[in-house]
Amino acid sequence: MKELQIYNNLLQLPLFLGISKNDISLIVAHTRFNFSTIRAGKDIVKEGDQCHELFFILNGKVEIKTVSDDGSYYVTEISEGPSVIQANRLFGLHQRYTRTYKALEDCKLFSLDKKEVLRLSDQFVIFRINILNLLSMENQRYEHRPWKKVPQTLEDKITRFFEEHCIYPAGPKTFYIKMNQLALEVNDSRLDVSRALNNMQDAQRLTLYRGRIFIPALEKLLM
Repeated sequence: MKELQIYNNLLQLPLFLGISKNDISLIVAHTRFNFSTIRAGKDIVKEGDQCHELFFILNGKVEIKTVSDDGSYYVTEISEGPSVIQANRLFGLHQRYTRTYKALEDCKLFSLDKKEVLRLSDQFVIFRINILNLLSMENQRYEHRPWKKVPQTLEDKITRFFEEHCIYPAGPKTFYIKMNQLALEVNDSRLDVSRALNNMQDAQRLTLYRGRIFIPALEKLLM
């Protein structure tokens, strides 16, 4: 029964897509999965933590917090499982998490040690291809950003700023940023930025608070 549950969990995750039933059975039988439950309000990983393993969120809502390099602003967004946490940080020059992931509700997850990931990549071609696809997709997404059309209006500039500082181009986002800082980021005056944001609020595309901007659905803002 436990193996069947693990089998069903693996089939939900992008790194195990396309793997045959026989290979999944082998993986379940010979791989050490570290299952756990993270209670609501607890951090799963923190920015700056070393990435020694891959964390897979099976279910539950997670808040993702990303802070600017100088700490002057940050953004939070919400993700739901199944998903994997920053797979691109397991390898490369900087093997530390750049975001903080916190459980908004009780979350079930499991982790795979880096050695296990390398072993699975070596033994199962589909697993290796899935990792390459995941990393390549992320790289291609960021590579295209500089070639997008230049924003024509201040509202477009602000929207572009929001888009480029989020992981997912959809769903609710909250930016904790002061008006002066946002004006610096989009290279415009504080007064003009304030006017543009209020116009966007009047159009019900976002809501302004003191030091905070809430976007209920980023995909609608990008339309």
